[in-house]
Amino acid sequence: MHHRQRLLILTAPLMFLATAWAGASADETLKINKMIDVGGTGLGAFDISFVDPRIELYTLADRTNGSVDLIDSEAASFLGRIGSICPAGNPAPHFCF
Repeated sequence: MHHRQRLLILTAPLMFLATAWAGASADETLKINKMIDVGGTGLGAFDISFVDPRIELYTLADRTNGSVDLIDSEAASFLGRIGSICPAGNPAPHFCF
């Protein structure tokens, strides 16, 4: 078997799968249902996040504000933040390490 024939036999299934996968995602649409204001200086950069489905809590590593943001995932509302630097008077909803 020639080199080109072997290459075609090996790549044909991959090309088929790539085409099928691209077609499957073409009909998906995403839309914003609700925006949650996290206060501070907004949310420009973030890192890892985690959802605990038992207590319906979404935690987000907020790099912009140097904190961990706490969000009620059921009500889609901002609960507060845990930060390393406490603002003057530590106004709620803000907790410090």
